[in-house]
Amino acid sequence: MLIEDYDLEVESVPCEPGSDAFAAILRLNADIGPVLPYLNRTLRGTRYIAQAPSLQWKKGGRNIAF
Repeated sequence: MLIEDYDLEVESVPCEPGSDAFAAILRLNADIGPVLPYLNRTLRGTRYIAQAPSLQWKKGGRNIAF
């Protein structure tokens, strides 16, 4: 698996107009589903959902999901 390209969308959080908070969405050109179980075993505090497949965790008070 090789990620050759991606799109990054950054926007201000709609529920907090004028704040310094931002939301970022990264769209990859490759399927990273097969690596999610590995990341689940390697990263602390993650939650892997096989049916989705998705990986979720919090870092520095922020929600992160793949």
